[in-house]
Amino acid sequence: MLPLYGKLCDVLGAKRVFLGAVGTFLLGSALCGAARSIGQLVAARAAQGVGAGGLMSVTMVVIAQLRGPGERDSKGAGMGGIVSGGGMALGPWIGGLLSDHASRRWIFYINLPLSLAVLILAACVLKLPRHTADRSIDFLGAGLAAAFSTALLLVTEWGGKEYAWSSPQIVFLALASAAALGLFLWRQVTAAEPILPLSMFRVRELRWGFAIQGLVGAALVGALYYVMVYLQVARGVASSSAGLYLVFMAVGMTAAGVVTGKLAERGRPERAFAISGSAVTAVAFLLLATTGSDTSL
Repeated sequence: MLPLYGKLCDVLGAKRVFLGAVGTFLLGSALCGAARSIGQLVAARAAQGVGAGGLMSVTMVVIAQLRGPGERDSKGAGMGGIVSGGGMALGPWIGGLLSDHASRRWIFYINLPLSLAVLILAACVLKLPRHTADRSIDFLGAGLAAAFSTALLLVTEWGGKEYAWSSPQIVFLALASAAALGLFLWRQVTAAEPILPLSMFRVRELRWGFAIQGLVGAALVGALYYVMVYLQVARGVASSSAGLYLVFMAVGMTAAGVVTGKLAERGRPERAFAISGSAVTAVAFLLLATTGSDTSL
């Protein structure tokens, strides 16, 4: 759903799309909590994912549109760091507590009051410009992007575990993923309103920005997953306690969001933040790679 939301904001307006995403996420969370079978849970998670895709992308559009004319996005960046840091610290800890001491249904039900509060506040308070446009939506391109990412996900999830890397299933999925990517790129060249105009990649800063963002995102998610599994499986730390080990990262993200926002307001170059942050993260990952079963917690 992620590629579609940007174009939907152009056609329908960011506020309406944001409210729709929050409402869909709320409904999906309620259905997940009420699911009585694995089939129902999978279907409910799909509905929840439709809304979550909007929360991940449209939120950035909303923050950008809240800026005044010519205003830098330092305030949004600082607030984003604070919210992300708080979520990193509280999310795994609360999830662990619910896993250890309550039903798994509450992992989904806890989203309901939060989503409802966001929905009401956004509907009543959020004021965004209404520059909608009468444009077509490239549903075929979005479908090809979804097919590519889904096939690639199945390759990485099943390869070497469910099926051998050389098995017909994995080879077919890999070929299907490559074919879907090729068709998607062809569609972006030929579509009247592509969801990802390839002309953007002519801009040098965007090319490098996309590459860095992809690497950083993969590294961050990978580190989170690795640390949580390492603590619970290799070291026997309870789910509720394992979440507390992310507090240091959360504090760092919060502090970085505030500091970089303030420095950006004073005209400091964002390039320095990207280089220094990447360098510190690389050192941290090298140290993380040395952990073993006897590493001091």
